[in-house]
Amino acid sequence: MFPTRPDGCKRSGARNGFSYLPNRYVYEPNGQLRLGILSGHYSELKRSVSDGKHQRVEECLNAFIVKLVEEAVKQKREIEARERWHREWEEQERRRQEREKQVREEAERFKALEEETRNWRRAEEIRDYVAAVEVKSIGEHGAIDPAGELGRWIKWARDKADWLDPLVAAKCPILDDDDENEEDDDYDDA
Repeated sequence: MFPTRPDGCKRSGARNGFSYLPNRYVYEPNGQLRLGILSGHYSELKRSVSDGKHQRVEECLNAFIVKLVEEAVKQKREIEARERWHREWEEQERRRQEREKQVREEAERFKALEEETRNWRRAEEIRDYVAAVEVKSIGEHGAIDPAGELGRWIKWARDKADWLDPLVAAKCPILDDDDENEEDDDYDDA
C-alpha cells in the first residue's frame, strides 16, 4: 500500500503555519507486497523487498530473513554496547563524585587543622601575655591577690586561653553553645 492524498485535503500551512491533519493520507491496497527492515533509532529503511515486474517477494524471502536476522543481531550488539557505555559512564561519574567528596572532606579537615593551629597559637600568645602582665605586676607591686581585680582577670584570661586551646578543650558556660549546656543540664538531672 502506498499513501495517497485524499480528495479535499487542503494544506492550511500556507495560511496558518503548520497544523496537524489527521486524515492527511489514505492507504489503499495496490496488490503489491513490500517488506522492509528498519535500522537505528531514526527508523530508517535499510533494506526492503517488494513485488515488482521481475520479482516476487516470495523469491527473495530467504535472503530477506537472513538480512533481518543480521540486522537484529547488529541492533542487539549496538544496544549492548550502549548499555555497556552507559554503565561505564555511570561508574566514572560515581568515581568522579566520590573523588570530589574526598577532596571536599580533605579540604574541610585541613581547614579545621589550620583553625586549631591558629587557636593553639592564639592561646599560647594569651598565656604569654598573661604571664608578662603577671611578671610586671609582681615586679611593680609585689604579690598578686587572687581575689583582687588583677588576680580575677589573670584567672579569667587563663581560662579563656584554655577554652581556645584545642589541646585543653576546656568549657566556657557563657561562650559554648546553649544547646550543649541544655543537654548537659538534662544529664545532671538524671
